[in-house]
Amino acid sequence: MAIRKVVDKGIPVYFMHGNRDFMIGRQFANETGVEILKDPYPVTMYGQKTLLSHGDAMCIDDVQYQRVRKMVRDPDWQKSILAKPLKERLRIAAEARRQSLEQTINMSLSIMDVNQEEVVKVIKEYGVDVLVHGHTHRPDVHTVDLGNRKAKRIVLGDWYTQGSVLRWDLRGPKLQAMPR
Repeated sequence: MAIRKVVDKGIPVYFMHGNRDFMIGRQFANETGVEILKDPYPVTMYGQKTLLSHGDAMCIDDVQYQRVRKMVRDPDWQKSILAKPLKERLRIAAEARRQSLEQTINMSLSIMDVNQEEVVKVIKEYGVDVLVHGHTHRPDVHTVDLGNRKAKRIVLGDWYTQGSVLRWDLRGPKLQAMPR
């Protein structure tokens, strides 16, 4: 497995759940050697307090998505799904993707984006300078006005339409587009 080869070379690999891989757990971590991070995950990067997040929990205006998110991350729900035969689980997943596409095709981008007040609340709650997230997949670096100071919100792109990578060194974070 490619991930295990990287980890075995002494390069740490971290994983944070997204909206489709939320059931990845201990077995995957043991097989690959990755460390699964809680969402959100505070870390200090070159002296800057930073919060890593998938980002979907801040999309609070999408009430229907938040209901589904709560359901699928419930351990009892996950246990009941895992008890089903693989063929049935694959059918359920395909149906869920179909419904998701159907619902989001005509939905306003503002509803599917992070809620700005929620972003400010999260940044203040964790006392960070930088918030890094995906989920909305509109790569950009935003300035967040907190009143008494400014913070950055960095949004990572997806890998379907454009790739992006966040490179961080002593000069700070830099979001870069990746060629497809």
